[in-house]
Parts: sequence; C-alpha cells; structure tokens
Amino acid sequence: MSFQAHIDNIKAKTGKPSVDFKQLAEIERLTEEGVKASEIVKG
Repeated sequence: MSFQAHIDNIKAKTGKPSVDFKQLAEIERLTEEGVKASEIVKG
C-alpha cells in the first residue's frame, strides 16, 4: 500500500485531512525538536 493510500484511508475513516492532524500535533507540541516516538505513543 502506498503512502497516499494510507492518507486516503485515514481521511475516509476520520473525515479529517492530514492537515488537521499536523495542526493537532503542533498544538500538542509533538513536532518540536527532541520529542521521541515513545512520548507520542504513550498517550
């Protein structure tokens, strides 16, 4: 499955475009330098 197919699938299931998820990540400060994947997935 291509990357675009994953993006399309997420949009189909959530009704939100990838831009919304990027904005949410920025609000939650998940895009800052030094943030590790373990911090994101711990919930």
